[in-house]
Amino acid sequence: MADDFERERIEKMDKETNFSINKKSTDEKIDIGEEDEKSNVKYVLPVIRFSTIFKIIIVIDWIVCICLWLVGGHGTYFIKNITSFHFTQSVLDLALINTFQAIFLVMAIDYLEHLYLLLLDSPFNGSLQKKKKIVVILIIFLCIGCFAYSATKGIWLGLNYFRSASYVLPHISYIILIYWTVVISVCKLISISIYPFNLKHLGTLRRIVTPTDPKPVTLKRLFLLVKSEMNLIFAGTLALLVSSGTTTIAPFYFGKMIDAAQKSLEKLNETVLILLMIYLVGSIASMVRAWLFTLAGQKFVARLRKTLFSAMINQEVAFFDTNRTGELTNRLSSDTQVIQNCVTVNISMLSRNVFQAIGSIIFMFVLSSRLTGVLLAVVPLVSIGIVKYGSYVQKVRKDFQDALASASTVAEENLSSIRTVRSFAGEDKANKLYSKEIDVSYGLGKKLALVQGNYIYCIYFLL
Repeated sequence: MADDFERERIEKMDKETNFSINKKSTDEKIDIGEEDEKSNVKYVLPVIRFSTIFKIIIVIDWIVCICLWLVGGHGTYFIKNITSFHFTQSVLDLALINTFQAIFLVMAIDYLEHLYLLLLDSPFNGSLQKKKKIVVILIIFLCIGCFAYSATKGIWLGLNYFRSASYVLPHISYIILIYWTVVISVCKLISISIYPFNLKHLGTLRRIVTPTDPKPVTLKRLFLLVKSEMNLIFAGTLALLVSSGTTTIAPFYFGKMIDAAQKSLEKLNETVLILLMIYLVGSIASMVRAWLFTLAGQKFVARLRKTLFSAMINQEVAFFDTNRTGELTNRLSSDTQVIQNCVTVNISMLSRNVFQAIGSIIFMFVLSSRLTGVLLAVVPLVSIGIVKYGSYVQKVRKDFQDALASASTVAEENLSSIRTVRSFAGEDKANKLYSKEIDVSYGLGKKLALVQGNYIYCIYFLL
């Protein structure tokens, strides 16, 4: 009897011990899970916020300053005010100060916002508090310094004008630039004084992004994907530089050819031979560029399709219950082709247009700085339109690809089970289902065509 009682007591103690151990291990698992969950939490901020508006004001201010400086007087007057700098006649100093200020403020605002976000999670971190104060002081000091310098320049200009009747005022655009800098510096000081109060609301503006949310498509991600083909892309970029240079310089020699035709036949022949060499080099470089970029795209898309198919085939069976076969095959064919175009056509066109734009601006600036400034005045308006157009087209393109995937799914399902369709006389139903999906993609295609047509019209009208 006693032995039975002792045995029951020992068994009860073992059960309690096992329960406490299991409970402890369960609690540890829960704690670990919560820590993992917290470590994966990421935040994003809305695009339209005070810092974004502030940076837009800074960029617009810099563009206005550069344009006012470039359009000041004729070419000789412009160059003279650079080579023979005078405090009350030249504004090269303001152009340089505004350029430095724009670069510094945009970087400082981003860094200050980053510090405030860190302080939301660690409000008593002394190091972060110290860095925040230093950045704020530097921003205020820079804005006050720019205001003081431009105000001194404006006051000195006014005093010279009223004191001396023989004093010659600088070009009107230079005068506007001086007082524009004074006014915009005051606006920046007011903005930076209220900026810390707006930063305190970042905690309510940010939203949590779960790890399952799709990552944004960026050039950085695209270049990481094509890391294996970077040697081909680099060589293609070198060829692109040569072809862009020849495209930029060719119109100049067309003009010289017309001038040479009015002088002598020998001069004309010499100019034509130079133009022939330019186009010969440019055509070879264009051929190499197109070949290397296309080869890189083909190599990349072959590797991507293999990786994508391997990832699909290794999924669990439940994955194929929620994702239809036609949609998956469309991802392998159509979507990978879109990415190939990004690697070949889009990167090539982006690089070529950037190099041509920079080269053309430098070339035009050498020929006529004043006319170049006038042409650059339309750049901010064009840039805003391009950004809006790009974001809208990206959304419509994604919907278009999804619609094509859905149509491919309907076609694949009906064609793979054609015996069943025929047995139940479902040809008409299959046609209607497929036609419905194609009509959806066609509607999105019409929207894309209209947007692209309006975009080209607006660009050419602005030019």
